[in-house]
Amino acid sequence: ELLFNPVLPEELSRLSFRVRYRQHLLHVDITDGALGIASDQATIEPIDSRFKGETRRLIPGATVRFVLSR
Repeated sequence: ELLFNPVLPEELSRLSFRVRYRQHLLHVDITDGALGIASDQATIEPIDSRFKGETRRLIPGATVRFVLSR
């Protein structure tokens, strides 16, 4: 399970990066209102991502989004 708890500094309105986790190449996009996690298409098992107790299953080729609050 991949856990997120993002907090952007006030100087930033967005942060995007890539990370590899359990053979998934993930594209993470954080804004002041949302966290998006996209996985490239591949023939691998889904992974679970969690933010503040809410878990979402991320399958290859899909995107999950969480609403952030300041």
